[in-house]
Amino acid sequence: MFKQGCYNKVGYWPKILKGLVLGLFMCLVFSLMLFIIGGCAEDLDNEVVEEEASVEEKEDKIASLEEELAEQEEIIEVLAKAGWSYELLANNQKIFEDGYIYIDEPDLDIVFRETLPPYYDLYVEEFNQGALENVADHINLLTAEKLYKKTAADGTTVSDVPVVYLFKDLEPGDVIELEVSRELQERLHLETEVVTIEKR
Repeated sequence: MFKQGCYNKVGYWPKILKGLVLGLFMCLVFSLMLFIIGGCAEDLDNEVVEEEASVEEKEDKIASLEEELAEQEEIIEVLAKAGWSYELLANNQKIFEDGYIYIDEPDLDIVFRETLPPYYDLYVEEFNQGALENVADHINLLTAEKLYKKTAADGTTVSDVPVVYLFKDLEPGDVIELEVSRELQERLHLETEVVTIEKR
C-alpha cells in the first residue's frame, strides 16, 4: 500500500510539471505572436509615415516646379515684348513723350510702324506672345476732315507693313489728333493717349 501510494504520487508530479511546461510554452508562443504582430504594426505605421512623407515631398516638388514654370513664362513674356519695335512718326519726326509735335510742311504723313524682332522666324510662337494684336486697331484718327489717304496692314498676319495717314494742304493752325491704346502708349513711352500734330 505504501509503495503503491508513493508510486501514485511520483506519477502525479510529472503530469503537473508537464502541464506547467506546456503552459509556459503557450505563454511564450502567445508573447512571441504579440511581439511579431506589434512589430508588423510598427513597420506598417512606419511605412504609412514614410509614404505620407514621400507624398508631401512630391507635392512640394510639383509646387516648386510650377513656380519655376510661372517665372520662366513671365521672363519669356518680357523678352517677347522687348523684341518688338513700335514707331509713331510725323513727317519722319519721332513723336515726343508729351504727345505734341509741330510741323512746318503743308503735307503730313503719319506713320505707325511695327517692326519684327530679330530671328522672328525661329521663335514665332514665343515672339507672338509679345506682339500687339491687330496692330491697326491700336491707333484711331480723331481728326479726319483733311485726311487724303490711309493705308494699313490687314491685321490678319504679322508684318512690317506700317499704318500710314496722308494729309494734304494743311494750313497754319490746323491740328491733327490721334488716339492710341493704353498698350501702344506704353510701347511708345508716351505720357498721354492723345497725340497732337499742329501745322505752324
